[in-house]
Amino acid sequence: MRTPIVLLSCLLLVPAGASAGDGAAKRAELTKKLSVSLARVAADLVELVDQPDASKVDDALAQIAPMQQALTDLADVASGDATAEEMVSSWPNYVLRLKHSLTALKGLKQRQHGYDGVPAECRHDEAELHERMRYWVGHADKDAGVKELTERATTLGKSWKKRFDADDSDDRGDASAAGGMGADEGDWAPVSRWLIRDANALWEIRSTGEWHQRVACDRIMEGADEPDVKLAIDELHAARSRPDRAFADVKQDYEDWKTAKAEVLKEHVEHLEETRTFICEEYETQIDVRVTGALQDILRLHGAEAVLLGRADLMLAQLAKLEHDDATKTQVKELEAKIERARGRVEAAAKQGLMAFDDPKIHAASWAGRNKHAEMRKKCGATKVEIGGGNVRLDCVDLSGTAPHGTCTVVMIEPNNDKAASAAQGQAYEYTDWLSHAHAKDLPDGSIFRKCLADDDTLKLAAVEVRTYDTCPKIDDVASFDTATVASDE
Repeated sequence: MRTPIVLLSCLLLVPAGASAGDGAAKRAELTKKLSVSLARVAADLVELVDQPDASKVDDALAQIAPMQQALTDLADVASGDATAEEMVSSWPNYVLRLKHSLTALKGLKQRQHGYDGVPAECRHDEAELHERMRYWVGHADKDAGVKELTERATTLGKSWKKRFDADDSDDRGDASAAGGMGADEGDWAPVSRWLIRDANALWEIRSTGEWHQRVACDRIMEGADEPDVKLAIDELHAARSRPDRAFADVKQDYEDWKTAKAEVLKEHVEHLEETRTFICEEYETQIDVRVTGALQDILRLHGAEAVLLGRADLMLAQLAKLEHDDATKTQVKELEAKIERARGRVEAAAKQGLMAFDDPKIHAASWAGRNKHAEMRKKCGATKVEIGGGNVRLDCVDLSGTAPHGTCTVVMIEPNNDKAASAAQGQAYEYTDWLSHAHAKDLPDGSIFRKCLADDDTLKLAAVEVRTYDTCPKIDDVASFDTATVASDE
């Protein structure tokens, strides 16, 4: 009677229908499921920066739980299979690190456009404040003007400072966490590479956006201590702001005003020339930052220009009271005409300064080179060609001859200036060094370089070619007023 008991025990230990073949099939199913999930994550991360929202990161995060479950199931059937055992051993930690990186990346992506529109809001508030400065300086009402300008500037300063202080996002920390997965081999390498690339791209956008915001809003946050507010208040306290000015007094005020006008508008034109120079001489990637700095310098003059306009308004109002004095009537009319002409020039400059960031002429000039670059790229055999394990993407590669034994030419498309030429020379050396040691196995599937192979699987390369385009505007291409006469005497 003991034998059936033993047989029953065996039946309890080995499920009906179970076999070694079942374990192998289960392993194959689970390893394939894991590989497919990982490939989906990599696909979700491709060019994430160009996606409109963080939904692709959510799709990637949705793969975490199924991967963890698949690894748990694989552990039950992994014994004796080296690949499965390695996955069970190392992948759980990779999946946890992936979840951590994706969570940080999602935060960065959600905040990608957080600074959009903020600089324009600051400029709008500042422009309204400047308009009030012009009004009060032009009306010479010291008590009311000082009160309103002080209160308005103080309120704006506190409001904007509070808004800045409330932004406690840790972009640097999230960028580090998102790109810090550190899985550089095997199936995990593409995922790790895209995490780094996306994190760096989003961090650059965020840090650039924060810089734009700070540059645009730093002065308004000074409140009543902002230099142009103090200039307007000082003007309201000045002797020339009294309404009862004689003609000789107004005439002297005009001479003083001309000197101040010439200094401000000369600086305005100098910053326009800086804008033009940056477009001529900078790399494409630096044009926006450098031009923004120059335009912000122009905008910073808008407050001083508003005070100048207020002073001109006041002089015209004071002269209007003297028009009936026969002794000075002719001189009054002549001086009024001079002031009106000069005021028009200041208004033209102030208008461009206020609208500089939306000025179609400046926008067209700063984008002209990039548009030429894009047109030249359309003629390339391939663009965004990955080398160096995907860490570098070449802008343009041309193919001559017949694949797979044609000849590839790396083409560098650069603005025609000394900085770009120097940078191109250094990059060309780096590209050539890597490509000269590369073999077919080092190239991604579908790479154009696989059409340029020698018999020993090295690459057949022509010398690096540099193609340039001109992108240097004239001063009139960035100025919406006559820079040659704007600062001249009347």
